[in-house]
Amino acid sequence: MKFQIILIIFITALFLSSCKKDNLKDNKYYTLTPFNRIELNSTFDVYLNEDSNYSINIVGDKNIIENITFYIEDNILKISNKQKLKWLTPTKNKVELYINSKPLRMIVAKQTCNINTLSAITSDVIGLVLSSKANQANLELNCNEFYYWNDFPCGGKLTLYGKTEKIKLWNFAIMSIDAKNLITNYALVENSSKGNCEVTVLKEFEYSIFGTGDIILNGSPPKIIENQLKSSGALIKH
Repeated sequence: MKFQIILIIFITALFLSSCKKDNLKDNKYYTLTPFNRIELNSTFDVYLNEDSNYSINIVGDKNIIENITFYIEDNILKISNKQKLKWLTPTKNKVELYINSKPLRMIVAKQTCNINTLSAITSDVIGLVLSSKANQANLELNCNEFYYWNDFPCGGKLTLYGKTEKIKLWNFAIMSIDAKNLITNYALVENSSKGNCEVTVLKEFEYSIFGTGDIILNGSPPKIIENQLKSSGALIKH
């Protein structure tokens, strides 16, 4: 009996030790050559920071981040996770990317990603394209123009805040957009989604609705241009 108790304690200790090792996080930091676009080809949590230098810090399970590959081609930083069977342990496989660069021109997420800014984006023109099933993005803007679109069957939520001169939003599938706290003078919004799209516009607002989701308009712009209304979604003025 005493031997069995000792054996159980020993096995438990080994199991806990193994779990602890499996949960250890590591990071790999790299300096990069200049780029102005980012292409995300796997699932990542992304944190963007404007800086005078170019770098990437990859954080995650030490066995996972060994499989993260990246290269720069035509000014595009392309990042992928080459590990097989990533879906088996999604929590353990979580990878964080901390990317420093000068102002970007475009961000493209080809797989499910969570994209965040650590500092405001100050680009003259910046675009965001979401192409996977579920995405989250929280972006602070201080730029001249921001544009966005997503592909089917993309769902999730895009949150924008800060200020910009102009925004252009083409929203499809089941995505929702919260840009209530983004102050802009001019906006073009086409909502073909089941999700709502909320914006704050001061001067001119142009819109179309092809989905069941509403467009919620704040700011009382003096000029409103209605293009096409082909579904049950409506313009709601606040």
